[in-house]
Amino acid sequence: MNRERVVIFANGRMEGWPRGLEVSPERDLIICADGGLAQALSWKLTPNLVVGDMDSADPADLERLAGLGVEILRHPRDKDETDLELAILTALKRNPKEIIVLGAFGKRLDMTLANVLLPAAARLFPGPTGEAGPPCRLLDLDRSVFFVRGPARIPLGGKPGDTVSLLPLEAPVSGVTLGGMKYPLDQATLVLGSTHGISNVVRDPGAWVRLREGGLLVLVSSEES
Repeated sequence: MNRERVVIFANGRMEGWPRGLEVSPERDLIICADGGLAQALSWKLTPNLVVGDMDSADPADLERLAGLGVEILRHPRDKDETDLELAILTALKRNPKEIIVLGAFGKRLDMTLANVLLPAAARLFPGPTGEAGPPCRLLDLDRSVFFVRGPARIPLGGKPGDTVSLLPLEAPVSGVTLGGMKYPLDQATLVLGSTHGISNVVRDPGAWVRLREGGLLVLVSSEES
């Protein structure tokens, strides 16, 4: 089953449904990473696939969904990847144009950090956003997290007043230029551990970031959050 967008439910906390996001079982391929199944069902969404070692998913839910024809991809409990990484690998085999991950934050700090870093994994997303691999965004009620690898120029999203933070992950991060932001950057270099890119503010809904080389983790949060 190939669809242009994959929506993955992970087994973290969701503060609420992401503002403006519409998910349709007819249009989107819905994948649950093990315990993320409870998240999907709580939002009245039936997945197409459930992936993982099934140590967190309710066995009764799995049995019921299998009876409905939902594909259950079981993996050994002793494995080298998290359930979310397995879900992303499964999604990539479908050649989607976009991947959205819900429920990636909360509960355990190590898992949250691992989840946030997955869009930066070159083995999964080898090129600039929108080129060699599909864009992957982690969404929550008022938060959006994604990774961009240079050379690239992409819109930041968000609306005026939203906070944008840029975290350098792949050094050197050079040629960083911002448009439509309160605090401009022009051909800046950001080093690993720098806080120079923290807490900027969107002024223009068409705000964008451009970088020449390196990789940035981009976090956009609404002022409501």
